[in-house]
Amino acid sequence: MRYFTLFTLLFAGFQGFAQGNLQFNQALIVTNTQLTVPVGKVWKVESYTPSSAYSSHNGNPQTHALIINGDSRIVGLSGGVNYNYSSGSHSPVMHSFPIWLPSGTTLISGPGTSMISVLEFNIIP
Repeated sequence: MRYFTLFTLLFAGFQGFAQGNLQFNQALIVTNTQLTVPVGKVWKVESYTPSSAYSSHNGNPQTHALIINGDSRIVGLSGGVNYNYSSGSHSPVMHSFPIWLPSGTTLISGPGTSMISVLEFNIIP
């Protein structure tokens, strides 16, 4: 009985931290025009389409990037795998999907990316 009461109190305490429920609003395709997540919405970035599937630069794979709030995020590589590849002083960090973006966040397709698939949700308090 003690564990049940403790579990119930903990669960009830965590309920107060929820931000609201999500309600599907629309599917979006983001290309080379910067878009901003509207107020009261959240975006779920599902996937991207590479601009070129099999290209490389000097034998190194081409990176596929999304630009989130002006910061480039590498989401994929193409043109084969070169384990000695590095962009500057470090190897690229791959970001996996989905990527959740809160309201006010900007998004645009980056180098090596032609379009981004996004689901938009309304935040219901």
